[in-house]
Amino acid sequence: MLKQSDIICDYPSLVDALRKRRNDLSLSCMELEAISGLQEGYVTKLENHGQPYGRSFGAVSLPLWLGGLNVGLCLIELPSRRF
Repeated sequence: MLKQSDIICDYPSLVDALRKRRNDLSLSCMELEAISGLQEGYVTKLENHGQPYGRSFGAVSLPLWLGGLNVGLCLIELPSRRF
């Protein structure tokens, strides 16, 4: 069971963590779409944001995606500046 992910400092890492969570729950993209209320085919687009058919999440899709995976975001201060 997921308690905490690795520290996420960029968009690809966030998408990877959400994909890993979906896989850990043994959910297909279609099952997650049904649970979350996202339109059919959209999870595949979100998980492949760098591809021509991919999409980035927004103000509507992010809460649905997080809710469907039963996770939330938490900001933490890093001990030193990484960039």
